[in-house]
Amino acid sequence: MKTQKVFNNMQRGRKAINTIWELQDIEGMKASSFEQLADMGIRHFSDIYKAPIGITLPSIIRTAEDLPRFVELDEIEYLNSQVSREDPEAVLKCFKKDKSPGPDGWPVEFYSSFFVLIGEDLLQTIEEC
Repeated sequence: MKTQKVFNNMQRGRKAINTIWELQDIEGMKASSFEQLADMGIRHFSDIYKAPIGITLPSIIRTAEDLPRFVELDEIEYLNSQVSREDPEAVLKCFKKDKSPGPDGWPVEFYSSFFVLIGEDLLQTIEEC
């Protein structure tokens, strides 16, 4: 029970630190409500990811064929193969202790200690990626 309380306190602290309370757009307008922030995010990413005018699928394919390959054809089969439960466990053992592996802020010890509980979810997340 004490572990759960510690976990919940850490989670609340991370949420408070990572929460965006206010943003300012290019025109200098500030957004602070959830609706304003959501609208600003949608506009921002819509502008970034809109398709350029006049681009066709064949031209995209021709361009992609000219790009260098970072993965060889024989490696594709290996990369597309099913991940076993032992794979993430082995990777976790390779990380240095007392370090944070990513933006979530959880140290490797968290994942290693709770792998019995979160292993299937972690494996499913890896497979979806």
